[in-house]
Amino acid sequence: MARVCVGAPGLRGDIRSSALPPRPRHATSAGATTGRRRATVGLSAALIASGLLASSCGGDGASKLRFGENTPSDLRDLAAVAWFRFDEAFSAHRDCLPPVELVGAWGLDSRGAYEPDTRTVVLQIPGTAAELESALIHELAHHLELNCRAHIELRPAFLEAQGFPDGSAWEDGTAWETTPSEQWAEAAIEVVRGHRLYQRNVVITAEARSLVAAWGRGELDDPLPGATTGATTGETAR
Repeated sequence: MARVCVGAPGLRGDIRSSALPPRPRHATSAGATTGRRRATVGLSAALIASGLLASSCGGDGASKLRFGENTPSDLRDLAAVAWFRFDEAFSAHRDCLPPVELVGAWGLDSRGAYEPDTRTVVLQIPGTAAELESALIHELAHHLELNCRAHIELRPAFLEAQGFPDGSAWEDGTAWETTPSEQWAEAAIEVVRGHRLYQRNVVITAEARSLVAAWGRGELDDPLPGATTGATTGETAR
């Protein structure tokens, strides 16, 4: 397995998979990434040169983003930038986020999936740069929610901001778009990218988006409604 750099061993999550809806048939693609590839590669090179990507690895410069051996080079370039942006958006929770591996898969029946038992994100290729970046951020959000104990404390307030009834189950919904966990991952896309490529019948309220952004930066000073205390490291969120 090829890696950006060696990360510390992480936590193990519950077995769970999640996926974005299939890509629209009208979307066009060629190679691993298309569209913004040149700009993305240029930005990646600039970030590496300035040391910003290394700063998101942690104090020892060890990156938590790893790549499978067959991951295309253009996907690696795009992922490095997406990881930097995600890491910056959720900088307050770096310590509880274990390493994650990224692989590209041809013929995947969805745009992305997260495998908690191996902490692996699988992305459907080929795809446009925007599609791949969005799918990666979505799956990284699942990686975060399953491995950061502090995320449990965010959930009651997020459910309220999204208009879910009291006592709603985090991972259950009548459909993909009505599942709180999936709406959280879509909210993460908006926080990191500024907007979502596809709305998919999921409306993220301004309150929920602001809540996620503030939580990611560690700017929520008061206890969240319904929050329970718990360690941010050494335990797996459920």
